[in-house]
Amino acid sequence: MQIGGDLMRHYVDYLRRNYSLGSARIGVIGVLTLAALMTTTGCRKEEVSTTAEALRLILKYNKQGKSDKAIEIALERLRIDPTDVDVHATVALIYLEKAETDGIHRDELINEALRHVNRAFELAPDSLRELSPSVAAFERAGDISTTTRCDRYDRALQFIEREKAIESQYLNSEPRTSADKWDDVIRMDDGKRARIKQKMLNARCK
Repeated sequence: MQIGGDLMRHYVDYLRRNYSLGSARIGVIGVLTLAALMTTTGCRKEEVSTTAEALRLILKYNKQGKSDKAIEIALERLRIDPTDVDVHATVALIYLEKAETDGIHRDELINEALRHVNRAFELAPDSLRELSPSVAAFERAGDISTTTRCDRYDRALQFIEREKAIESQYLNSEPRTSADKWDDVIRMDDGKRARIKQKMLNARCK
């Protein structure tokens, strides 16, 4: 399964910015696999004692279309380590995937997804690695919501402001030559903000 276009594009932007991937086209599964590899390597046993092993199993089951099993693995990992930021972010994506196709339980699934997004942010409030997908998750939640669309768009805007504040710190602390890249990143943030504000206008948000 793949998550919707806006969220996908945001993840690709994130990878390009942070891992020098150029114009590579990478799906969400590839993004999460990369997160697992960045955390640690060499885990082979069917267990969830580490972040990497948990993510490997989560991705395996999700790719097989067994999202409930993937969520079960994620929640088991979070029982072992409730502060596992990457697993919080990953299970949030899976809940959002399910919400896109499950109209009956959509609001419940979105709420679960955003609960994990908020927890990831609480655990790493100064991490662009977590802020970037948080923006995308709340924007996507707004896109598919049936009730609290405006609140979710507004939360996405709050995350963008936090993201921009951290990026500005990098901009001010680096030499001009390396700071140029942050100018481009901040311009992308302005584009995201304008897009979300337009969606709020279309939804007649106050």
